[in-house]
Amino acid sequence: MGLLSGRKILVTGLLSNRSIAYGIAKAARREGAELAL
Repeated sequence: MGLLSGRKILVTGLLSNRSIAYGIAKAARREGAELAL
């Protein structure tokens, strides 16, 4: 179980895999969050 397990997060600004939003989404998913992109 991660820090964000069971949380739902909206991430905007995913223009490329080098964007800050991409890194945030990747880390949030790793910690167990459900993502809406």
